[in-house]
Parts: sequence; C-alpha cells; structure tokens
Amino acid sequence: MKVLILMIFPDYMKKMNSKKIIMLMLCLGLFISFSVSAEETTDTTVVGNASSDRSNRQAIREDMKEKRDQKKEDAQAKREEVRTEIQAKFCEKISEQSSAWSTRTADKESKITSKREEVSSRLEERLTIMDQKRTDWRTKRDANIDEHLSKLMERAGTDAKKQAVAKFKETLKTALSTRRGIIDDAIAAFRADVKTILSSRKSSVNTAVSTFNVEQKAAWENAVSECKGGADAKTVWGSLHSALKDARESVVSDRQNTEKVKAEIQAKIQIRKAAIEKANADFKATMEKAKADLKLAFPTDTDKDENTDADTNTDTTTDTTTTTTGATNAGDTAETGSISE
Repeated sequence: MKVLILMIFPDYMKKMNSKKIIMLMLCLGLFISFSVSAEETTDTTVVGNASSDRSNRQAIREDMKEKRDQKKEDAQAKREEVRTEIQAKFCEKISEQSSAWSTRTADKESKITSKREEVSSRLEERLTIMDQKRTDWRTKRDANIDEHLSKLMERAGTDAKKQAVAKFKETLKTALSTRRGIIDDAIAAFRADVKTILSSRKSSVNTAVSTFNVEQKAAWENAVSECKGGADAKTVWGSLHSALKDARESVVSDRQNTEKVKAEIQAKIQIRKAAIEKANADFKATMEKAKADLKLAFPTDTDKDENTDADTNTDTTTDTTTTTTGATNAGDTAETGSISE
C-alpha cells in the first residue's frame, strides 16, 4: 500500500511523517475497501435485476400465452355454441318439414280417395243414363216398327200376303233381337274389360304410391335420426336429397309403366266397335233379304183392269218396308252412337 501511495503521491509523501502516512494509508485502505464493496454490491444488484427481468419477461410471456389459450378456448367454445345452436335449429327444421310432409301426404291420400269415389260415382251415373237412353230408344223404335207393320198387315188383302207380312215381322224381330243382344254383349264385355284394366292400374298405382311414401318416410326419419346423432347439416341434407330423388325416380318409372293401359283400352274399344259393326252388317243383310221376300208376296199384276190397284199396293208395300227397315237402321245408328263410352 505504502509503495502504491509513494508511486501516486511521491512528492507529498516526502513531506509527511510516518504517523500521517499511516493515517493516509488507513484512509486509502478504507476507501479501497468501500470501493470494492460497492462494486461487488453493484454487480450483485445488476445480476439480480437481470434475473428479475428474465423472470418478469417469462411471467409476462406465460401470462400472454395463458390469455391467448384462454381466448382460443373461448372462441372455440363460442363456435361450438353457435354450431350447436345452428344444429338444433336445423334439426328442428327437419322435424317440422317431416311433420309437414306427413300431413301433406295424408291430405293428398284423402283427396285422391275422394276424387276416385267421385269419378266412379259419375261414371256409374253416366253409364246408367246411357243404358236408359238406349232402352228408351229401343222402346220408341219398337213402337214405330209395330205401327208400320200394322199398316202393312192392313193392306195385305190375301192370306198369302198376310203370311208374308207375318214372316217379315218375325224375321225383323228375330234379327233385331239378335243384333241388340250382340251389341249388349259387346258393351258388357267392354265395360268388364275396362273395369279389370282400371282395377289393375289402380292396384299398380296404389302399390307404387305406397312404396314411394314408405321410401319418403324412411328418408325423413333417417334425416331426423342423423341430425339428432350429431351429423352436420350438409351431410344430413345431402343424404335426404339423394333418398328423396331416388324415391321420385322410382315412382315416375312405375307411373310410366301404368300409362300402357291407354293402349289396352283402345284395343278393347276396337274390339267392341268391330262386334257392333258386324252385328249391324248382319242385321242389314238379313233385312235386305226379308224385304226382297216380302216384295215377292206383292207382285205387279199386268192385267189392265187391276193395273191401278196393283201399282197402288206395290208402292204402298215398298214404302212400308222401307220405312220399317229404315227405322231399324236408324235404331242401329242411335244405339251404336249411344254406347260410345
């Protein structure tokens, strides 16, 4: 220490005595001691502060991370809440639409049943009216024919002519009865065939509609079940749409197959028409021969004295038979027209 002081203050130390030098050395020692202590304290403080800063920064980072994590959790919880709310509303909507579909289906089935009953009732009523008109027409024609035949019988002056008129009447009645029977049978067969065709079509349509409704019901129930099971709306709606589309395509295909009954009914119409036309043709041929035979019973007398009366009788017979067969032909036309269904 003394050497150090001498090196620092050489001139000053020469002038001082030993006591002063000792005091000075003590002071310097204390000063140096305090300086070293202060430096150590400063270093310790700095190190402590640095460590504290690191701890604070670490705490801040952890706090920020915790806040970020909490924020993410809150956002996720909010999204889950919104998703749950949307899912609940979607499921509620699906359930409402399913119930609405059930109600609409029940209403449609009720309307279809009522419509079918109404159509069936109108058809039966129409057929009854047509049958009654045909019966009335035949009654009227029969009265007209009997009137003309009675007039013809009055003009028959001999037994031979009366027998000819009676034979003509019998032939006419038989031919008319045969023709009417064939027409009635053709109408009855046609109606029975059409009824069978329509009944079969109705059964096919009912089966197709029933299958369609079952498939639609299953699609709606599956959608409600998937929704309650937690499936997302896009998946549920896609499955529902696909199932309903398949059901519609199936029922459309079945319905197209049932449209073939139109051709079947048209074929039955042609059969009925052919039977009636043949009945009319046979009746006409029979009556042409009967008219010819009747005219033979009323020959023209060439004797001068009877010429006038013969001409009168011949003309009267011709007019009467023409009128009679004309009336029956008119009846044919009326009956044929009235049976169109």
